[in-house]
Amino acid sequence: SQAQNGAYIIASSKQPEKNTGKDLAKRAYELIAGEAGGEFLCTMKDSPEEPLMLEITEGGPTPPRKKSAIAAPPPKTQKGRTEKGYA
Repeated sequence: SQAQNGAYIIASSKQPEKNTGKDLAKRAYELIAGEAGGEFLCTMKDSPEEPLMLEITEGGPTPPRKKSAIAAPPPKTQKGRTEKGYA
């Protein structure tokens, strides 16, 4: 209830089931973050495949960002040998 302007409240948990204590807490945190102009995030919902990353700067935290897609590296080849792959 003492969130500063632009605060992020982050829960490291799964999305709670409806009408449970965890759901009530989630709604309370969403309200607190919203009133402060911030955001409530749940790691297992908002970033299930990779770490949730916020950058902390002098101006405060930045919104979470997804890692940029990286192209797959080309398959490796051996000079002069095309009949066999390698391990």
